[in-house]
Amino acid sequence: MKKVKSLSLLALLCIAIILPQPVARGANYSICLTDSRIVRNDTEVRPEGYNINGHNYFKLRDVAHITNDSTFKFEIYYNAANNLIEIDTANSYTKVGGELVFNKQDKLNVCATSSRLMIDGWEVYLDAYNINDYNYYKLRDLGEYLDFGVYWDEEIRTVYIDTRLNADLAEKEEIARQVERPRQEELARQEALARQEKLAEQEERARQEALARQEKLARQEEAAKQEEAARQEEIAKQEKRAMQEEMARQYELERIEQAELERKKEEEKRRQEELAELGYGDEVFRLTNIEREKNGLAPFVLNKELNDLANIKARDMHDNNYISHNSPTYGSPPEMMLGAGIKFGIAAENIGGGYFTPQAVVDGWMSSPGHRSNILYDTLTDIGIGYFRGENGRFWVQMFTGPVVECPNR
Repeated sequence: MKKVKSLSLLALLCIAIILPQPVARGANYSICLTDSRIVRNDTEVRPEGYNINGHNYFKLRDVAHITNDSTFKFEIYYNAANNLIEIDTANSYTKVGGELVFNKQDKLNVCATSSRLMIDGWEVYLDAYNINDYNYYKLRDLGEYLDFGVYWDEEIRTVYIDTRLNADLAEKEEIARQVERPRQEELARQEALARQEKLAEQEERARQEALARQEKLARQEEAAKQEEAARQEEIAKQEKRAMQEEMARQYELERIEQAELERKKEEEKRRQEELAELGYGDEVFRLTNIEREKNGLAPFVLNKELNDLANIKARDMHDNNYISHNSPTYGSPPEMMLGAGIKFGIAAENIGGGYFTPQAVVDGWMSSPGHRSNILYDTLTDIGIGYFRGENGRFWVQMFTGPVVECPNR
């Protein structure tokens, strides 16, 4: 991928469309089957496509199938857990069935797609729609990001897709001329219109000049009076302008004062939030022990060494923007504990991201069987709690250990 840019993210909006009506309207857009021909190099192809609000959108998997035998091939992966579509230009497309096959539906479920899109590891933002569980994109957007050529011939309503690295130059120039022809015709029409307008302006100017000569004598008689009126009007304008400038100055002073007040309020709000968050670790500790007591278990002991290590892990997840038990910096939880010189017979870890309050993260852990079992595991006795908030979000960590158990001699 040669470039990454942001486009406006579509708001999630779904409607159901009943066929065979040729055009459906709703939710501020209209949709119908595209009537455009699609030609890939010299061969017509028939990807499934729809015209939505005057733009053609085509099934992503059909486009991958069309370009699969060229330098511009790409594979498609779907990460359901993160609602993420991943395009990999290093691999060929693997067919899943149904490519370039139009399945007529009695009902279309249409919505602006909610899936994120990444191309070779870079997240991009393109206009897209989800129609009956398939994602549809503009050919020109895909061509721009994946580097294959897309040309439009308005006269014959044909889209040309060029996937040849060494395509014949004359053929490319002909395609370019076909695309350029309507623009040149429009330019010629505009130039002719401009010439007509210029001629009308010249005729009007001549008429005005003749009229001015006729009125010249009358204007001379009124000249002195008009000059005085103009002088008085200029004085009034100057006074009005001075008053407006003073009002603008006062308004700017008030705006600056208000902005400063808002800034101070925001700073105070952030300071209060930071003060409140200083006690988040203690609150998570308290809420966790309440859950232990509900289940007849002894409360955890807050371990300072584990507490320091959990805060380091929370900061590491923020700085490296990940949520995983395996740290790219420190390794697995047991490796991290051993590296810090902490001895244990058993160890466990709970992590979380995005929760705004201690109550929310503890509720989240208690709703997850794996996290809940760590909190209610009677062999675990010590706990450390980490929390960090920054530009990448909020990150939470619980580290647990149990005592070292000596094995009996046999």
